[in-house]
Amino acid sequence: MSRAIIITGPPGSGKGTQAKLVAEYIGGVWYDTGAKIRERLARGEVLDKGYVEGYAVGKLLDPNKTLKMVLGDIKEVFASQKSVVLSSSPKSTIEAFGSGDDGLMHMLRDTYGMENILIFRIHIPLEESIKRNMKREDGRVDDTPETIKSRYEDQYGKSVAPTIEAIKAQGYNVIDIDGIPSPEEVFESIKQHL
Repeated sequence: MSRAIIITGPPGSGKGTQAKLVAEYIGGVWYDTGAKIRERLARGEVLDKGYVEGYAVGKLLDPNKTLKMVLGDIKEVFASQKSVVLSSSPKSTIEAFGSGDDGLMHMLRDTYGMENILIFRIHIPLEESIKRNMKREDGRVDDTPETIKSRYEDQYGKSVAPTIEAIKAQGYNVIDIDGIPSPEEVFESIKQHL
């Protein structure tokens, strides 16, 4: 049975780590939006200047451009009907629902069926987010307590969190996970629902 799993949470909540573990566990494909953007930048691909500048300062990226990129990247996964595990998407209601029936959630529902979509929402407080992000070896070069706080409050608090609530309101299965324990313990909590 192929599934679509979304791992979401504030900066430093371990969503990328958990998504990778889940993908390995279920034999699925892991897709991380932020990692894909960083890969494109490292390869020197020309991305929209405003889009990149927003990313550099921790602002929410243009959701229409992000949706187009994500759907373009994972269309092969959809075609193969392999399980997919997403981290860092969707971050906005536009990305989730598009302008009608062309959003990420519609594509996931049409490919996997609503009953085969799981959303794990990992919770950590702001102080923990700042602490974790400041000591990440693979952190962004612009990581400062101020930019992390901005991403936590503005990007996550004002866009991602309401988007997940909107997804939940449409009947999707959203499971809350405590992100404070060790990554191994968090993964064990997630595994109970897989």
